[in-house]
Amino acid sequence: MKRWFVASLLAMMMGAPLVAQEVQPAMVRVTMEPEAELFLNHQKVAEGSTHQLTLQPGQPALLKVMKQGYVAAYRVITPSAGERRLEAFTLKRESIPVLFRCEPEAMVLCDGQELGKTPFSYLFDEPKAYRIVFRAAGFDDHAVRLNLDDAQPQVVNAILQADSAILTIESTPAGASVFVNGVPRGVTPCELPRLRQGAHAVELKLQGYHPYKQTVDLKAGEQQEVVASLQKLPAGLTITSVQPQATVYVNGVLYGTAPVSLNDAVEGVYVVRVEKDGYKPIVRSVVLKSGATREERFDLEVQTGTIKVQTQPGSVQIYVDGRRMAQTHPEKANGFTSAETSLELPLGEHTLSFRAEGYADEERTIQVKAYGNETLRLRLNFKPNFEVRTESAVYRGVLVRQDPDGSVALELKPGSYRTFTPSEIRSKRFWSEKNAAATP
Repeated sequence: MKRWFVASLLAMMMGAPLVAQEVQPAMVRVTMEPEAELFLNHQKVAEGSTHQLTLQPGQPALLKVMKQGYVAAYRVITPSAGERRLEAFTLKRESIPVLFRCEPEAMVLCDGQELGKTPFSYLFDEPKAYRIVFRAAGFDDHAVRLNLDDAQPQVVNAILQADSAILTIESTPAGASVFVNGVPRGVTPCELPRLRQGAHAVELKLQGYHPYKQTVDLKAGEQQEVVASLQKLPAGLTITSVQPQATVYVNGVLYGTAPVSLNDAVEGVYVVRVEKDGYKPIVRSVVLKSGATREERFDLEVQTGTIKVQTQPGSVQIYVDGRRMAQTHPEKANGFTSAETSLELPLGEHTLSFRAEGYADEERTIQVKAYGNETLRLRLNFKPNFEVRTESAVYRGVLVRQDPDGSVALELKPGSYRTFTPSEIRSKRFWSEKNAAATP
């Protein structure tokens, strides 16, 4: 058409005569899947699956294909002169809106697949039958058949029936651990929803109390209550003593000698006193808790008295009941040659032994009393153990030392000392009463 117009214009400008040319129409074949109505420029021209259109070339044409339940399709074409063309239409189904509502809120499943929670709308692509299930915890499933063959919007409503019960549990005191069928479910007070109907074993546990057990039979949709009063467990106390046969008092009552056990005591504070002769008593407050057994161990401290000892000579070893315990030290006081030495001894009778080189052993039996502060003064008998002969005399005394040059120092009597030089010594030897008879 355009070429013809240009050629005519050139011919006119050149003075050539115009010659009309015949225009060939365009042939358009239209196919429709599925069968539908065909509209050309808003005018219905056919219905079915195929149709042949003859169109003026160069002129835009609006094609519309539509069918109920399907999305209409539109297309604008401008065919050329003599053109042969095919326009194929495949219609898509319209989505079908469905509104789902349920009491209570529930999950909607379509043919086993989750769609969403109510309330909501969903668009279905195919007009067919669907299996819809409403599901919520604690309720029976509710199934319906959704038929969308007519492709019409629908509303689906459902009311679910409870498949479980509510159980409220309280206890005195509160704070008990709750177990249902052996499974922990919190602490009292508590409310347990969505329990399946049937028998359930309920158990409450709280430290210091007897366990509480009850079986409840629940029916779907009902609410039951368990109210428990927990009973305290007895408390226990075991009293032991490091020292055997120690006497035990509890709250001022004599319970015998340790070990002592209290197996059914009530929770509270107890005053325990443990005592034994010769030991300091111990008093202790003990707190007992229900359901708990406590052991209290007592280690009594020996009770002592003080004995002061002063000796002559000034350095004497002191043994108490056969065990060396102390030694006096030289210092003149109170007519003796040692300072006072203090002995802390357990109460009761003790044997004191006194030993010093050159003196006869001494032994005394004493009675130590509580808070006593007695003084024992003792003079040991002098006992020579060495003999020195000179030109003029024989000397016997306690050997103090022998020097490398031959000198000998003797204590001739308590507190009297003499050193003999080698030039003075005619002979020397250790001496005892046993060899006294051999002395010339």
